[in-house]
Amino acid sequence: MITLSLAQLITVWESAGRASPHRRLSALMAGVDGPDAGRDETLGDRNRRLFQLHRALVGTPIEAHVVCAQCGVDNEFVVPADDILAIPPPDPDSRVEIPAGARVLTFRLPRMADLDALDRASSAESRSAGRWSNAAGSPRGGRRGRA
Repeated sequence: MITLSLAQLITVWESAGRASPHRRLSALMAGVDGPDAGRDETLGDRNRRLFQLHRALVGTPIEAHVVCAQCGVDNEFVVPADDILAIPPPDPDSRVEIPAGARVLTFRLPRMADLDALDRASSAESRSAGRWSNAAGSPRGGRRGRA
């Protein structure tokens, strides 16, 4: 683990700017553990390390606030981090098989490298879709006709 001051960690967090939550957390963990650390760990492994980092830096319970997307009700609660950390993590090499017609689909827990690739692909697709819609006639992008 790289030893960073709290001010350095805040700088790492803020440098990620308006990136997706996944990218911001990946940047934070890279600042703590180095750029290539954690690429082969699962999302659960990374989240466990985030809980441990929060405990080491802040030491207070994690207070959460979530608004229900369906009804708009505010929900506030304390995340039971100690209880979550007490649960043994699953074997990262475990597989799940799901029958699908004549085939059997096999899945494993996604690794952070998988989620990074998905995030990059998703971002590229969003940027591409935005350029396409602007070129196709949005008020700011496409051709202008004569009045």
